[in-house]
Amino acid sequence: MLKKTTDLALIEIGHPFVFGEVIKIHKISDFSIVEAKEAGQDVMFYVYANGKEAGYRHKNLDHAIAAAIAFKYENSTLAAGYFMKSIGAYDG
Repeated sequence: MLKKTTDLALIEIGHPFVFGEVIKIHKISDFSIVEAKEAGQDVMFYVYANGKEAGYRHKNLDHAIAAAIAFKYENSTLAAGYFMKSIGAYDG
């Protein structure tokens, strides 16, 4: 049995994801967003930029995309929250 991981390269080749069953890996430019569902929980989106895990999960793909951009340039997703709030799309 394969060990659960958060390593994107391993997830892409079929290793189980620590945070649940991988539904899809969204790829946009140098971003990857892992869409996953843990048993009995909501679907969540986990952000990677340049293969590096951002360490945050988001309730929707829109916020995850904003977080990926913020993480790429600031190594933080804080700006994504401000952006989403400023356009009335903050998911808490």
